[in-house]
Amino acid sequence: MYNGMVPKTGFLRRHRDPAYCCWLVQSGHAQIQFGAHSQRAEPGQWLFVPAWLLRDQDFAPSTRLLSLRLGCSRDDGLPPYRRQRPLVLDDDQIPDFAPLLQALLQAGGAQASGLGAMAQLAQVAAAWQELLCRQGWQSWENPVDDHLSRFIELLAQLSTPQLPWPQLEAASGRSRRQWDRCFLAATGLSTHAWLQRRFALRAAECLSDHQRSIAAIAESFGFSDGSAFARWYRRQSGLSPRQERQR
Repeated sequence: MYNGMVPKTGFLRRHRDPAYCCWLVQSGHAQIQFGAHSQRAEPGQWLFVPAWLLRDQDFAPSTRLLSLRLGCSRDDGLPPYRRQRPLVLDDDQIPDFAPLLQALLQAGGAQASGLGAMAQLAQVAAAWQELLCRQGWQSWENPVDDHLSRFIELLAQLSTPQLPWPQLEAASGRSRRQWDRCFLAATGLSTHAWLQRRFALRAAECLSDHQRSIAAIAESFGFSDGSAFARWYRRQSGLSPRQERQR
């Protein structure tokens, strides 16, 4: 959670954030460009940005934001939402959300400790998801089928973002092509792309722990050195591991 002037590190090109973001523009303006489309938020407006959206983000000089990032995933491997586009909303369109976020900020923000702060953060997350569904972000109605669920359990045991296809095919009884078709139908991603995103989320969580060195995190993900890990992470998010830590 951040409340203040947009730093230079906020101006990004071809950025892909693994977290869902919402920004309340307090002064200046915020604009994102994604493909041939763009969204712009003026003072008093909220901009909600889906996770993994490849975008450029720009701000007017001296723009001030209240910003919150929310990591969100489902146990069955599906993305939280099936259809999602960036949204710009006025304060009066989400009267229940802003007071919850302000209360969390007064309690110390997302880094606040204690059961009370955790309960406030949970309330914010629940209100966030509810308002997005009301605004047209469609969640998945059906659970993953049993075959895919078991295969996801196999993938969850992997310690690196590389897919050992011969072993996976032997253990599951299906070919890579069959699993790619299954994943594409269920998640909109290939098996490889789905796994990269899952590991990128895990890497972002590890990088938020400043007690762990980037070299140690790289080793735990199966990379030979920090440079290889940094190249992989930049491909996933558009940021280096050090930039991720500076958020």
